[in-house]
Amino acid sequence: MFLLALPIVLSEMVLAIWLLFVGFESSPTTSTVVGILLITALASSMLNGEFVKPIDKPDYLTAIAADETKVSIGVLFQLALTVSVVAIPIVMFPIIREQNEILALGYVGARIFEGFFDVVIAISQILLLTLSRQYVKGEPTVNSDIEATE
Repeated sequence: MFLLALPIVLSEMVLAIWLLFVGFESSPTTSTVVGILLITALASSMLNGEFVKPIDKPDYLTAIAADETKVSIGVLFQLALTVSVVAIPIVMFPIIREQNEILALGYVGARIFEGFFDVVIAISQILLLTLSRQYVKGEPTVNSDIEATE
């Protein structure tokens, strides 16, 4: 699976390094900030994948409950990814707007759309944490309570 992501990882690293060391002549501060945000997004994405590995296990509810702290840290990395993904186009907007304002707005919109789904992933991981706690404790779910009263 990592091999499929390798071209993206390499291109983002090359872009981030270029922005940090060469960057835009007109705005060196923006170049540095975007380079750091790109590295933050890349690192937090990779770290999230490592920390939420219990979700991929066959008995994932038990595995998540056993590694609850690890999964919680993974959720924090997912939120860091979300912030950096949304911040990149906002910081880049003035530079891209000089070339084409519609393109700049489209880029901002697309990355906000991506950020929305990153938040959905983080919420899903948090919900799995809660569900795994109840599963391990053996607490009844809402449907079990309804069936017990009938």
